[in-house]
Amino acid sequence: MEWLDLRACYLVRMLSECRIPRTNIVREIETVDEKYREHFRARLNYWREYRESGGKTT
Repeated sequence: MEWLDLRACYLVRMLSECRIPRTNIVREIETVDEKYREHFRARLNYWREYRESGGKTT
C-alpha cells in the first residue's frame, strides 16, 4: 500500500505543476484494484490538502 501513497504524491505534484491533466488521475484511480481505491482516493486527497496548505500537516 506504500506504493499507492507514493503514486498519489507524485500525481498530485504533477497535477499542481500542470504537467498532467486531471483525466490522468481518474485513469489511475480506475487502474487500482477495487479494494484499494478508497485508500488511494484518501491518499490523493491528503496530498492535495498538504500541497494547498503549504506543506503543513494537520
